[in-house]
Amino acid sequence: MSDIQLIKNARGENMCPEGKIALYTNINYNEQELGDILIISRDIQLNRQQLESYGFYVGGHDGVSSVVNKMSQKGTLVSGLYLDGETLSVAAGESIPSLVSYPLGNGTWNDATQSVVARQVQTVNLTMSLGNISFALNKDYVAELTIANKSNIAVSGLTLDVSSANNNVVSVGNVAAIGTIPANGSVKVSIPLTGKSIGTTSLTAQLHTPIGLINSGANQINTRVNVTAINVELKMSMASNLVLTSDETYYNVLNISNHEPSDIKGVSVGATVSDSAIVSVGYFPPTVDISAGKSVNINIPLMGENPGTATMTAKLTMPNGYTNSGDSQAHSAILVTEQRDLDVSQEYKSHWRKQWDKPEFLYSYHFLLTSSSVQVRSWQLSFLLPEGAMVDADWLNANSSWIELNTDKSVNGWCFLDSTTGNVIAPGVDLPMDILMIYPGEAEEYKVINNLRLEQLA
Repeated sequence: MSDIQLIKNARGENMCPEGKIALYTNINYNEQELGDILIISRDIQLNRQQLESYGFYVGGHDGVSSVVNKMSQKGTLVSGLYLDGETLSVAAGESIPSLVSYPLGNGTWNDATQSVVARQVQTVNLTMSLGNISFALNKDYVAELTIANKSNIAVSGLTLDVSSANNNVVSVGNVAAIGTIPANGSVKVSIPLTGKSIGTTSLTAQLHTPIGLINSGANQINTRVNVTAINVELKMSMASNLVLTSDETYYNVLNISNHEPSDIKGVSVGATVSDSAIVSVGYFPPTVDISAGKSVNINIPLMGENPGTATMTAKLTMPNGYTNSGDSQAHSAILVTEQRDLDVSQEYKSHWRKQWDKPEFLYSYHFLLTSSSVQVRSWQLSFLLPEGAMVDADWLNANSSWIELNTDKSVNGWCFLDSTTGNVIAPGVDLPMDILMIYPGEAEEYKVINNLRLEQLA
């Protein structure tokens, strides 16, 4: 015979073999009403789930109503689902024809057994406490469960299982061993959790006592876990006013700064204009990653279509699980004109490695600064360079007598060159300029300077 055997539709005290304990679903060992019998070998303990896995259902009508113990040791009935709660000892060789005669709380032990131990037990009083939990998505969180031993003896050999009702919301890591809980003492057990998606679920902690030890407290508790969005602060800035000419492409530089101590990946960036007949928006990468405490520039290409005014709006959409307490939109007022008085054209000439053992390359360009109707003695040349590029310092030194870098304005990829003296631009008097830029490598896109503008200073 196996250690555990279910006998369906049987009756009689004699159905319990020697050395076993038998549970009957009806009083008087199923003699008056046919029922089921579960035969259990010594030194085995079963909770409600385990009992029902053998087809023996407890805790309701047709639960345990009578018992036969033919072991040479005591057996124990337990009221809790998880081998916890109140106990009823069944002496060696004892038969109980009706559990109706045995009081339990406001009722009786009839149909009240939910766990069983085929041996004598010792009762301890253990309580578990774990408050409701809330933490942010994609963050690791360590919950602390407290187990208090309210008994006068130390308790060891305990194990703890922790599970999430929805692993798609919260997953549970490896739970540390409990160790010994001293008499009238307590221990804290760390439970590592990871938020997987925004939502709410429950966490179940189930305590397992070694065989022969029954907890009069609860061996299972549940708590609520809430995974929230991560609140961050992103700031946006770009030019409040822009002037373009028809058929001109100009990059509106959107700066996004991350004021958080962690990286934010997958931020979506969109740009729209109020009137696409005046100005249109070209392609730019739709998502961006922003490092902790850093900022990024996004060059949004604008094409002047027809004279008039329009508004460009840049909008951020946070990745799933994030909310932004900073800026979500930025705006630029755009004026498109037919022609500017001052203009500058460009021509790429060539490029070469600045030093044979270094990755940087020099790029040479020819600019032609022109004026259609005004004479300009003081002017400013501006343009936008990619990350890591700059006007060559040797070129600046060689031309310092008539042009200088405006260091206050030359930030975030922008370069501003101010004229000093003696270089007049007038109708029919064009000013040529051969200039050198240094780049971190070589690329086809480096052959064109973006946002090249000429403006009068005085």
